[in-house]
Amino acid sequence: MKRVLAIIAVAALLMPALNVDAQASSKKKKATSKTTKTSTKATSTKKSSLASGVSSILSLTNTDYSNGLKDALKIAATKSAESASMLDGFNKNMDIRIPFPKEAIAVKDYAVKLGLQSQVDIFEEKLNRAAEEAAKKAAPIFLAAIVKMSFADAAKIATGDKNAATVYLRSTAGVELANQFKPVVVDALSQVAITKYWKPLVDKYNKVAPFLAKEQVQADLNQYVTDKAVDGLFVLVEKEEAKIRQEPAKYGSDLVKKIFGTK
Repeated sequence: MKRVLAIIAVAALLMPALNVDAQASSKKKKATSKTTKTSTKATSTKKSSLASGVSSILSLTNTDYSNGLKDALKIAATKSAESASMLDGFNKNMDIRIPFPKEAIAVKDYAVKLGLQSQVDIFEEKLNRAAEEAAKKAAPIFLAAIVKMSFADAAKIATGDKNAATVYLRSTAGVELANQFKPVVVDALSQVAITKYWKPLVDKYNKVAPFLAKEQVQADLNQYVTDKAVDGLFVLVEKEEAKIRQEPAKYGSDLVKKIFGTK
């Protein structure tokens, strides 16, 4: 009901402006019949377009709204998960690539001084490989969060900012996604033998840290990669959401076209 009232209110605000156009056209009729016909036709077209848009939105039921938004989010999430989980999905995408942990940057600098630049490069690649593997396994969990969206949530997203859906998902599912991502990341990190590169670097640094007046490093790789993997997915989802809002006709679903095409 709130959605209907809001739409009617918008229409009410726009109609006076259209009526003014019609009145102006009527006055011009005394000067030239041709101008009157053109103006009247333009006014009629505006009214027809507005009526069509309002009719299209009102024809959507609560279920339509929810399903349409879920369709859009599933498209965005699926494309994002596929992009992130492919080979080099994280590693060569500078928007989401996972760098050496800032908490352990001293370890990186120390390793480079020891002539271990190649090992540092391998280490960073392994971090991103772990994120790619996690994205592949955790995508169904990410998509499952979309199903919980209510009509009220859908209405807010449809009329909200260009990243409203992404913000909604992060606020409602971000923490749980991270919790469910973590065991996947732990498993992925073990599969790429990340400790083979990480532990030796940390151990070497921690042995000399006291002599360098530096603190020893206790960086939690599992949590670090988990957070970055989740953040990376949301970055990609937000980009996909923006594309859907800008060009809904490209995304197939009639519901998606109706919801975003009438804004």
